[in-house]
Amino acid sequence: MTKHYIAYNKVEDWGEYGLGGTEFRHYSGHPESKLQKMIGETVWVISGKRAKGKTVYKLCSVYTPTHLEDIDTGGFWVTGKGYGFIPHIELYGFSWLAELLKEQSNFRYGLNEIKSQDVIRGLEQIRGGQVVEISEVSFPDEIGQPEKHIEGAKKQVTVNAYERNPKARTACIAKYGSKCAVCEFDFEKHYGEIGSGYIHVHHLKPLASVSEKYEVDPIEDLRPVCPNCHAMLHKKEPPYSIEELQVMIRVKFSDP
Repeated sequence: MTKHYIAYNKVEDWGEYGLGGTEFRHYSGHPESKLQKMIGETVWVISGKRAKGKTVYKLCSVYTPTHLEDIDTGGFWVTGKGYGFIPHIELYGFSWLAELLKEQSNFRYGLNEIKSQDVIRGLEQIRGGQVVEISEVSFPDEIGQPEKHIEGAKKQVTVNAYERNPKARTACIAKYGSKCAVCEFDFEKHYGEIGSGYIHVHHLKPLASVSEKYEVDPIEDLRPVCPNCHAMLHKKEPPYSIEELQVMIRVKFSDP
């Protein structure tokens, strides 16, 4: 059975972790005999950066170590091949993050084995294109489930549902942030840390009108919206536009 390890990149000490790529290495102060056992296993690189009084954790890459490189000043580079997530995936909102932080309480020596099967399962879901987030509310066009993204693949349930790629959602939020594009509601500002990064994603082009696979451009086709505004957008078919809903809100609050 493959073993999984966390490689922690503290941004204040090591700088921002690079985007993309296929070759990776990470420093460790573990003894060489212990590091040799990591060859051929799976390493997940997570960065941490302090911002506004909290640490923001992001998943940067996953790779398989192939060899060690001795460092003259001490320690080793654990080097191998894999792929980097573009953009890095912010981990707040994933139910297993708290368990990871509890298990990896100090991230010492740069590399630590992951013992929790829930954490491993959560990381593998991201790699496999299946994301389980804190919200269980789903709308017909909500991205749940590959820098344009193929969507469509219609299947029959009670209503038509679609297979989707979470990378599109991530790219949308990386561009527009997690504030609602309609009413500007910010979950983190209102609820604190538990609301960080939480938002729905709305397709400007209704997926119900799509019968074949097409390329979704997350910058042109998607917008972040809060659940309330998302529900109101879908009060009719086809949905209201973001601009139409904004006008309704302005008219409502301008009434005497």
